[in-house]
Amino acid sequence: MEGRAHVPVPEAPDVVDGGDEGVGEGAVVRESVLGRGAIVAPGAVLDQAMVGDGAYIGTGNELARGIRVWPNVRLEPTSVRFSSDV
Repeated sequence: MEGRAHVPVPEAPDVVDGGDEGVGEGAVVRESVLGRGAIVAPGAVLDQAMVGDGAYIGTGNELARGIRVWPNVRLEPTSVRFSSDV
């Protein structure tokens, strides 16, 4: 992590990021860390998650409670959900 600047994303103040990330409109991101180049698609929910550099979190995924996504991993839409509604 040396040499990486961590600055809040203006649209999502609970996010610590490595820059160049994308948080889609309508995505919910709380108390999470996004790696450089990570993308969170519209409709995804992150709550206390860590997302590695270059990872992609597709629409409908719900990541919570300290879950970690490794760098360059691609989660297709609705791959991971912690809620009980179907």
